[in-house]
Amino acid sequence: DLVQRMEVLGVLPYFSGFTGVVMMRLDTLRTWYGRPGSTILEIDFAPGANPTDAVRALAAPDELHVYTGAQALDAVSASVRQGTGLINAISWIVVAVAGVALLNTLMLSVFERRRELGVLRAAGSSRRFTVTMILAEAAGIGLLGGAVGLAVGAATQWLAASALTRMVGVDVVYEPTLSMFVIACGATLLSLFGALPPAQRAARLNIVEAVSVD
Repeated sequence: DLVQRMEVLGVLPYFSGFTGVVMMRLDTLRTWYGRPGSTILEIDFAPGANPTDAVRALAAPDELHVYTGAQALDAVSASVRQGTGLINAISWIVVAVAGVALLNTLMLSVFERRRELGVLRAAGSSRRFTVTMILAEAAGIGLLGGAVGLAVGAATQWLAASALTRMVGVDVVYEPTLSMFVIACGATLLSLFGALPPAQRAARLNIVEAVSVD
């Protein structure tokens, strides 16, 4: 095999994906690899020049796909927006499923503890105390779930940013934002809203029927 040697002029932080990117002169590429052309040409123009018309004048329209840096940025941004929209939609679906699951869990908890709740009511506890007890249980679930989710999410994002930095050659910095804590508080509020129907059901239990449950 023929070994070619060349001087490395510099290493740039360039979006390289998984395989890396090597930039060289076009004539060198054609000589070493026997390629008649190149995959991508990046050209800088003087201010005020029309890059699209200038490049198309060099070859037939069906041989080159010409786009400016602004058009490339718009294309990438559109893909990112689509991906973000899909992730947000999935997140809201997960939130809805979690709310229904919490509602069912608390409903079952009230149903299985009817005798206990009936004894408390018979001992003199008020309906307000019963509602407060169910809501406190839901708040505990929400606080614990929000704290665990916040910690796991922050750690996952930090690891993902570090991996992307090493993988693509671009510094991806992870910075915690206020929205993280807002979402964690939202988890607690969701738990409280999901606990309202079970709490009202527990407060309306008939004492005699609840105590007589086996």
